[in-house]
Amino acid sequence: MNKQDQIRQNIRDIREDKNLTQADMAERLSMSVTGYAKLERGETNISIERLHRIAQVLGVDVIELMASNNDGVVVFNNSNDNFSNSTNFSIALGNPALEGEIKHLNYIILAKNELLDAREREIESLKQQIDALQKVIETLEK
Repeated sequence: MNKQDQIRQNIRDIREDKNLTQADMAERLSMSVTGYAKLERGETNISIERLHRIAQVLGVDVIELMASNNDGVVVFNNSNDNFSNSTNFSIALGNPALEGEIKHLNYIILAKNELLDAREREIESLKQQIDALQKVIETLEK
């Protein structure tokens, strides 16, 4: 089963576990019943925004909807139209190499943020020194 089919199956399973009908979901998502049914059948793509909204309606995390027994990456096409401006979202699920890379990148981001914070403190200190020197100059000029 491919990743998108797994997501659709997870949505269906969670919906049924919560005793919700497709009509209930359609109403809560402000969709037609036919439109919602097409989502579950795979006849319509699910945007990341719609997936997030489905997760909210079902009371689960988006990750729970994307969970599968396989390792891999899920790619969502979040295109605004069929011609341009498409954006892809990649989410790693259960892949140890990707999880390790994510941890490494998070560490790099943390280190970068610490450097930026230190730079901000240094800039503030230099501004205070400039102010103090300007006061000294003003005093000497009088």
